[in-house]
Amino acid sequence: MLRILRFSRRISEDRRARFLLLAAAVAAVALLLVSLPSGGGRATTADGAGPGGAQTLMFGDANCDGALDSLDALYLLLAIANLTVPQQDPCPEIMSGVLINGNPAVWGDQNCKDGNDSIDALILLLLVANLPRPASAPGCPELGDEVAVIHGTATPSPSPTPIETGAPTPTLTGGATPTPTPTPTPTPSGQATDSGSPTPTPTPTPSATPAGDIKVLSFAPLQTPPYQYAINFVPRAISFGEAKHNNGPDPLTAEVYWGIQLQPTATEVKFRWAAEAGDLCFVGLTPTPCGEGDVAGQPSLAGETCFDGINNDGDGTTDFADPDCHANTGFIDRLEFFLDLDVSVAVSDLRRDLSVQCNTAGPFTLIIINQEEPAPPAADPDMSNNDQQTEIDADCGP
Repeated sequence: MLRILRFSRRISEDRRARFLLLAAAVAAVALLLVSLPSGGGRATTADGAGPGGAQTLMFGDANCDGALDSLDALYLLLAIANLTVPQQDPCPEIMSGVLINGNPAVWGDQNCKDGNDSIDALILLLLVANLPRPASAPGCPELGDEVAVIHGTATPSPSPTPIETGAPTPTLTGGATPTPTPTPTPTPSGQATDSGSPTPTPTPTPSATPAGDIKVLSFAPLQTPPYQYAINFVPRAISFGEAKHNNGPDPLTAEVYWGIQLQPTATEVKFRWAAEAGDLCFVGLTPTPCGEGDVAGQPSLAGETCFDGINNDGDGTTDFADPDCHANTGFIDRLEFFLDLDVSVAVSDLRRDLSVQCNTAGPFTLIIINQEEPAPPAADPDMSNNDQQTEIDADCGP
């Protein structure tokens, strides 16, 4: 998942450019401060580590020095900026393909999502600072776990099919001309030969990683302005809708993130996304239940159930008297959910509601952020059309 932390900033091209410049600056300073000898190639250790051999390493230790620290984050930024990384053999090269506990992976991908990016470096810095980190993909090892690593792996190529030839013609030695040996007729797959041995079925060629280009077509509120809300403690909803398209070539599952940011204002206003079954809910970086009976960090069982007047989980408390509803002050500012996308089929009925609660009078501006990315193992070759955001100006009045 990229995921949780991407919502801590607004999505705009100028901020992305500043981030890349910052990463390049950090990498440049590091090259002046870090002076480590570079390896002269990929070696094999005495215990079989190296290309094709398994070795035990610490997951997240990008430079294999036995510690999880900011130096690992720095090495990741150097590799992402395509600058020299002082990596030592037999440590896998950052951004290279490996097998981790038998599963295909990319060395340095700390959350097992989408290969290497600046989020992996940030995850390590959050770990060093003992701050909350975003959740990793299901099945991803924990940072600091010992894992079996085989590096130098590549996608296997199919073996060439041998060309069948007939039996060689014997050399004439002065005796009778021998009768030529007939070329055997190939037996169709699944049928027995004269000897009773079945013809083996050819091994299928491994399929490549699926890829699809997710494109967000529109993202906007479904109601028209003005957006006026009374001053009370009863939330009122505004709906947002999105249309998207998968340009192919493969079908895939999209991970969808909807977040909200409040521009600085003196108006006291709070928000709560209304989840649907299967959604994940957050307050900032903290997972929170979406409704009664839900568990923080797990998909919602029934979606929003905190306004229906029903004791949905049978615990004797209803709606916001239930701790599941008022966890983290009862508000939800980010949703995550999944959507299957076929090729060349537009999805235009995606909708979620946002409840707004005004506690004091005054204007305010909301920034609603939508981000998309393919769920692993799929890849998106063009991430530039995956994000959109919209702003609405609203007012808390009498």
